[in-house]
Amino acid sequence: MYCNMCGKEIADDSRFCNICGAKVITLEAKVTNEPDVEENKMSVAKQALLIAGATIVGLILAGGILLFTISLISYL
Repeated sequence: MYCNMCGKEIADDSRFCNICGAKVITLEAKVTNEPDVEENKMSVAKQALLIAGATIVGLILAGGILLFTISLISYL
């Protein structure tokens, strides 16, 4: 490992550089095997389209039932 300030080689477990005294900054990379959240989520546009489609189908069914009920009542 090398010092960030002076570039001299230092021990891997050092917290400070032996040459210039600068604090050693170590970056730890977190590695996970979990898929990205975005891959599992349905896009907002697809959700909106699905909700709109379900609403339209529901309204058509409700209208058909209402029309059938009105025509049945007027027949009697």
